Amino acid sequence: KLVDADEREIARYTTDGGGSSVESEAAEEMKDLHVARFRGLEDAPGLRDRIRERVNRYRSAGLGDTDDSEDHLLASVADPPPELGEAAAQLRESFAGKTGQLIEPAIRPLGFDWRLGVGIIGAFAAREVFVSTLGIVFGIGETDEESTPLRQALQDAKHGDGTPLMTPLTGASLMVFFLLACQCMSTIAVVRRESGSWKWPLLMFAYMSTLAYLASFAVYQGGRLLGFM
Repeated sequence: KLVDADEREIARYTTDGGGSSVESEAAEEMKDLHVARFRGLEDAPGLRDRIRERVNRYRSAGLGDTDDSEDHLLASVADPPPELGEAAAQLRESFAGKTGQLIEPAIRPLGFDWRLGVGIIGAFAAREVFVSTLGIVFGIGETDEESTPLRQALQDAKHGDGTPLMTPLTGASLMVFFLLACQCMSTIAVVRRESGSWKWPLLMFAYMSTLAYLASFAVYQGGRLLGFM
């Protein structure tokens, strides 16, 4: 319902009286606004700039009544619906969110933040769960590896200092981590059953996790020293 309301609102302010291209661009911008709201407005400053640029283009072209469209849209970003603000707050304050924030200082040298940390924890059940977990973390819902909203959310995500979260270097670091880490609960269960004790599965988990961390650390920090981002 909120998405429908947003689209109606943007169409009212930026319609060209029948030109589909302008309405289509406006609808896409409103979708960005909606996603940014759901992600706790972390990307709102950049979104405000895009909205301002879009509105100026409409005014220059003389398309529709846009006198108050910028103020209206920027107010929408600054004051999101209570439901979406509560959803973002609940996610951050949930057990999974708190756990991700707890391990963030340890995984920050790998290029990760608490949201990727939550994904890594969720992927302990199985590696493929990582993608669906990120869909929940970013407030998108059900996702898969082809999910365009999730890709866009990762591209737009920022660290607390404003730097991009998912750079090529972060992606390489993440792939190396998953390549080496023991991210499979069923494997540990099988080793426990076959060995008859917890000694070997715990040793395997500790060894592979440490190896994954060190390799990921070397990739990310080494890449930064070489000037990669």
